[in-house]
Amino acid sequence: EALYRCRILLHGRLAEVFPAKEASVMQTLLLGEKEELDSDVKMLYQKNGIAHILSISGLHITLLGMGLYQLLKRLGVPVKAAAVIGGMALVAYGIMVGMSVSASRAIGMYLLRMLGVLVGRTYDMLTGVGLLALLLVLQEPERLSDVSFLMSFGAVLGICVLTPTFVGKGEGSDSAYDRNRHREGWQKALYEGIRRVVSAVKSGFAASAGVILFTMPIQLWFFYEIPVYSVLLNLLVLPFMSVVMAGGILSLIPGLGFVGTVDCLILWWYEWICGRFGELPGALWCVGRPVVWQVVCYY
Repeated sequence: EALYRCRILLHGRLAEVFPAKEASVMQTLLLGEKEELDSDVKMLYQKNGIAHILSISGLHITLLGMGLYQLLKRLGVPVKAAAVIGGMALVAYGIMVGMSVSASRAIGMYLLRMLGVLVGRTYDMLTGVGLLALLLVLQEPERLSDVSFLMSFGAVLGICVLTPTFVGKGEGSDSAYDRNRHREGWQKALYEGIRRVVSAVKSGFAASAGVILFTMPIQLWFFYEIPVYSVLLNLLVLPFMSVVMAGGILSLIPGLGFVGTVDCLILWWYEWICGRFGELPGALWCVGRPVVWQVVCYY
């Protein structure tokens, strides 16, 4: 009941801070309230392959859970106590937003990571995603045919399996770094800045491509079409999501509502860039549902 009252309070606060359309997006992002999401925005995001940003997922958990965990450690709280407090806070947040499949997966994987901290063991993402998939399917076996379950776990598998292959081992960049360690002053700063930008773009492209390629059969099975430029669009959208999340959280604090202006600008940018990508030739490739043998051969 307390969590429900808190959700209603936060819902009203977002409605006060943001215009109606942007408020519906932020309520979906932070509270998982998809019922009131503006239909035009929902359709625009779906057609351009960025609807996943509206789900309570790993980004939320990383920002909230790891942010709280790191903050508590900086305040002098023992590591194990910080892990327990952060885990409990995330479970409460998950209950408040409805514990969707994606939220359950992300929170469960975070709790496994914190369990590793408590018992002194390293965390393995494939083990985490496998265990959470098993637990969720045992709870409700019909999830095996649910699009939310398949897309959520398919996206993580894409990051685990395909993204490292696309990124590569990085010998070339390391050797280039070694060859340029002797640079000094502005030359060294410029080189290192360019190197970080190139590395970030490469990592972002690899992550986006890994997710989209791994979930492509699922996308076609349920929606019959593919947003052709979604990899490039995600490169332009995802870097700003942490800012949107942080701005939304800060705007909930009385007196900091003005921070929501930044979120409004970013959300307007999302709509504008989605509109431009949607006008490109062949932006949406309609191929219909594949047959089972094609899906098997693809994987």
